[in-house]
Amino acid sequence: MASRGGNEAEVVFQIVQERCIACGNCREVCPWDAIIHTWTPEARYRTTIVVLEDSCTGCGGPEKAPCVVVCPVPDCIVPVERGARGAA
Repeated sequence: MASRGGNEAEVVFQIVQERCIACGNCREVCPWDAIIHTWTPEARYRTTIVVLEDSCTGCGGPEKAPCVVVCPVPDCIVPVERGARGAA
């Protein structure tokens, strides 16, 4: 795993659950292991994919971030300001 260099990204990513097909492509390419599969009772134990904000570095923005680039669903992985979870 590469070093983050201590820079906090102003923008992180969030997955729009209503659009996500839970393919896992984003999780596979995330260099920081910031994307996980999870199962929750609230989602009726449906597989959901979540970005761990504390681990996400933003990877240079939506044009460069591997998770956004490989996602087959448009506007599924969206940038949000750090600390603004739930805004999308």
